[in-house]
Amino acid sequence: MPEFLGPSQIKKLLTSTLVSQTFLGVDVGSSCVGLAIAQHGTKMAFPLSWFKRRNPLEDARVVHDILIANGVDVCVFGYPLTLQGGEGENCRNVALFVRGLQQQGVFLDTKVHSCLFWDERFSTQMAKRVVLRTRQNLRDLRDPTKDEMKKEVDKYSAAFLLQTVLDRFP
Repeated sequence: MPEFLGPSQIKKLLTSTLVSQTFLGVDVGSSCVGLAIAQHGTKMAFPLSWFKRRNPLEDARVVHDILIANGVDVCVFGYPLTLQGGEGENCRNVALFVRGLQQQGVFLDTKVHSCLFWDERFSTQMAKRVVLRTRQNLRDLRDPTKDEMKKEVDKYSAAFLLQTVLDRFP
C-alpha cells in the first residue's frame, strides 16, 4: 500500500524518490478526471488522457489499468485549496475519490509506493489558456465544443499539476 503524503511532506518525497521513476498526475473533477504522466527521468509532464467519472467501481478499474499499463511509481492528486489556502468542498471530493480508490484496492498490485496531495489552484485556468492559444496557433477557426474543451483542459490541468511537483526536484 502506498504512503499518502500531504503537501507539507514534499521534502520526504523528494529525498526518497528518484526522478527517474514514473509519476502520474491526477486532476479529479466532478464529472471527469484528467491524467498526465512523466516517465523515465524526463522531468517533463505530458498530458496522457482523461476519463468520464461513472461510479466508484468503474473509476477504480480505469485508474488501476492506467497505473499498471504505465508502471506508475508515484501518484500526484490535485488538491484544490481555496484562495485563502484552506480546504473546501473540492478538497473533500478529491479525498473521497482517493478513499474510494483505496477501498477498491487499486494500489495493491501496482508499483505505486507514494501518493501526494498537491495544491492545484489555478491549474485549470492555465490549462484553458494553453488549449485556447494552441487552437489559435493551429488556425482552428471553429469554436471548440464544451466537451472538446473539457477533455483537453482536464489533461493539461493534470500536466500543470504534475509539472509543479517535478520542478521541485533538484
